[in-house]
Amino acid sequence: MKKLLLLLLCVPLIVSGQVQQLDAIIQDDASNFLEAYFSPLGQSFGAGLNNGWYNTAKPHKLGGFDV
Repeated sequence: MKKLLLLLLCVPLIVSGQVQQLDAIIQDDASNFLEAYFSPLGQSFGAGLNNGWYNTAKPHKLGGFDV
């Protein structure tokens, strides 16, 4: 009975230490995943801004086109 009581008292202490480590691991993974998820957004936004130099909304003359 004493061993069972000691085991029941020690288990929460051991588990709480592991939960704190798990929390740190999850935060690191989440930051890595978010960075990887949003990196194409920045690249596509930059490509869209750069693409504006070549296209115009101005109507062309007859037979005109963008080069």
